[in-house]
Amino acid sequence: WLGQFAHRWLDRRAHYAIKFADLHCETPPGMDRTTFLGQVQYYGSFPDQVNLLEPGLVNHLQAAFLLHPWVERVEAINLRGPEGPTVRLVIRTPALAVGDRVVDRFGILLPAGTSADGLPVYPADAPPPAGRDGTPWGDPKVEEAARKAG
Repeated sequence: WLGQFAHRWLDRRAHYAIKFADLHCETPPGMDRTTFLGQVQYYGSFPDQVNLLEPGLVNHLQAAFLLHPWVERVEAINLRGPEGPTVRLVIRTPALAVGDRVVDRFGILLPAGTSADGLPVYPADAPPPAGRDGTPWGDPKVEEAARKAG
């Protein structure tokens, strides 16, 4: 009973609340942290403030970050570190230009507008991508070329 009372008391005082925008993390190339976190917040349906005592928060954060097309994987989430709440990510790296789009080393479609500067170019005509950003291109030849380029 005392533990529940203390949890509710701290919750009301917002002692363990942080702004979603205050999370520390890596960002995709050409994107600032505020924009990136705003997109992750939207994908995960997070409010502007997050309660660090919320049950399942780490899993919810991980799922939200993984929904972003630039995020390859979430390596760690530390909500109480000395640098503040931190999410350690592996960001996808552009590997191959296919027409006017870019894929990573696994053939995952990166967001439109991703720079293709300095990337190898897929040498043939490719069918259009089969899915949305953050999903495989959908053509085995394009995906194999991306693996070789990556």
